[in-house]
Amino acid sequence: MEEPWIKFDVGKALELKQVYESTIDFILADLPKINWNSPKQIVAMLEKELGVSVRNAKIQTIASCIDEADERYEIIQGIVYFLKLKFCIKNYLNPIIKADGLITLRKEGLVYLMPNKQPLPYSGEVWDCFIEVCDELRQCLPPNQRAQTATTKE
Repeated sequence: MEEPWIKFDVGKALELKQVYESTIDFILADLPKINWNSPKQIVAMLEKELGVSVRNAKIQTIASCIDEADERYEIIQGIVYFLKLKFCIKNYLNPIIKADGLITLRKEGLVYLMPNKQPLPYSGEVWDCFIEVCDELRQCLPPNQRAQTATTKE
């Protein structure tokens, strides 16, 4: 039995990465100048600049710390969106591009994982880069995605 695999269009993945990087640059222009790769600096900035106390710099933690009625909502949403784009580039688009679009998956329990141990992406934009899938994985796709997929490996 062959390993499960999924094929992505590298050209579309590169275009999406460029869009995400441009969006990140746009968002960063309005954010405090810190090392955004440092969770400590992100947590400290949230507390010092925005008065928001969080226990860590995880996306879900930051997203849940404030509601829409708060005046800081837009800046927090910008930070969350920025972190999501960065995560998607690092964990999905870069591996897709590096592998020339062909990703071999591992199945752990009911979940298919990419080589970097991330589950398959949920982003509709990343799925728009998707072009082929093995039969085993095809059965796990939503019905609208199944109809769009080929099942032959190049």
